Amino acid sequence: MPGLLSALRQGAERDGTALRVAADEASTAALAAVVEMAERVQRSDSGYARELAAWAPPPDSRRLDGVSPSSYPARPDRTSPHFQGRDFARGHGWGLPASSPAAATRSTGVVCLPDHPGRYPG
Repeated sequence: MPGLLSALRQGAERDGTALRVAADEASTAALAAVVEMAERVQRSDSGYARELAAWAPPPDSRRLDGVSPSSYPARPDRTSPHFQGRDFARGHGWGLPASSPAAATRSTGVVCLPDHPGRYPG
């Protein structure tokens, strides 16, 4: 893991930013809550819902563009803390089946964010 984080930090630096790692449980939980709220706000926006629907065609579609049902899970895994997954299928259950019928809650793992110096107050 240290090698991966180092490579990610170097990649961020090449792109003119820094990588901030949410290392403690409180930071990760707070970030998960913000992500969940943002996803909830986006889902309540009818324009956003129409755009998402346009980019996620059903499995039997002949379209070659958009987000293919073979590229997302039918039901996102539960993580702890829980990071809300995007429902590309809009409740239809399209996507890849779960790896196991009773998938256990998985650890969120390491959470990283770009940190653009000078762009955000604080």
